Amino acid sequence: MRNHALSGVLYAEDFDAPEPVAPAPATAAPSPPPEPIVLEPTFSLADLRRAAEHAQEAGRALERQESELNAASLRTDALGRIADALNQARGDADRIAADAASATADTVLAAVAAVLPGFARLRGMDEVAALLRLLLPAMSHEPRLSVRVHPSLIDGLRQDLAPLLQDGSTSIDWLASDTMQPGDVNVRWQNGMMVRDMTDLCAQVVALIAPGTTPINTNKETNDGQ
Repeated sequence: MRNHALSGVLYAEDFDAPEPVAPAPATAAPSPPPEPIVLEPTFSLADLRRAAEHAQEAGRALERQESELNAASLRTDALGRIADALNQARGDADRIAADAASATADTVLAAVAAVLPGFARLRGMDEVAALLRLLLPAMSHEPRLSVRVHPSLIDGLRQDLAPLLQDGSTSIDWLASDTMQPGDVNVRWQNGMMVRDMTDLCAQVVALIAPGTTPINTNKETNDGQ
């Protein structure tokens, strides 16, 4: 035990041995720098050329792909424009065809309406006489017939049909109608009638040539007594 006189302290006791003081470590020498790593080239000039060629080919491939995409887009756009043009042309063609059909129908009807009356005047007598020659034998059981025709036909029909009426089994009442066409005839008997109307024939001809058209008036007036 040691007594140490300390200022301000009555006494101090130290029962432990003094701690040893470690010597200061020696300064270590600096480590030498690492040796530099030298990379030896593993490719040749031919490899560099091939790599450059591959890069150029890849660039050209990208350009071709882009060009093909642009061309495909242009083709798609062109096809769309063509389709629109075809639809427009189809609509125009339909309208043109409809206009042409209507004009043709009107022309045909006008021609028929103009020709048939003239034909009836020229051949009306022959047409009506031929029709009555076919009808009278079938009407032999009828005692009386009423025949209405244009006035210009009555005398000629009487003479033409006289041989068929010699037996006297059937008599004919001839009725003149100024409103009838020379080719028209209206035959009536007890339970029936037969009519040949040039206006109706004209309409039927036009309906066959141009269906759906409205017949042009042939200036034929209807006789209330028919």
